[in-house]
Amino acid sequence: MSKTFIVYWCSEGLESVTDITKLIELANLHEKEKIFNILKEPEGNHTNEYVREINRMIHMMMLRGRFNSQRSYELYCLHTNDDISKTDLERYFDDNPQETVNLIRERGTKLYSDREDKKRVVIV
Repeated sequence: MSKTFIVYWCSEGLESVTDITKLIELANLHEKEKIFNILKEPEGNHTNEYVREINRMIHMMMLRGRFNSQRSYELYCLHTNDDISKTDLERYFDDNPQETVNLIRERGTKLYSDREDKKRVVIV
């Protein structure tokens, strides 16, 4: 089994770590249930409120990042094993923020980033 987190930080440090594992599980259960409801009621309004909740969180974080672009916000989705908790991720940020950010950039899925990754240009 694995866990899924939304990790959000800026140039001033970690903003939040949100465990969305339970919402994803509920969304998957809802989708299985939805198939039967669509078969029973094909014209009905079928929405997944759990997916909507995850999207709402992500969009609010992205909106904050866009309006505060000077802080270079980054938003990543990170899949971990069950051994890693929200508290562990927060502690990793406190202990060694740059290595934690680099690891998340390498292994996570980027959802939003204002980070300027400027390459050095050598003028001869």
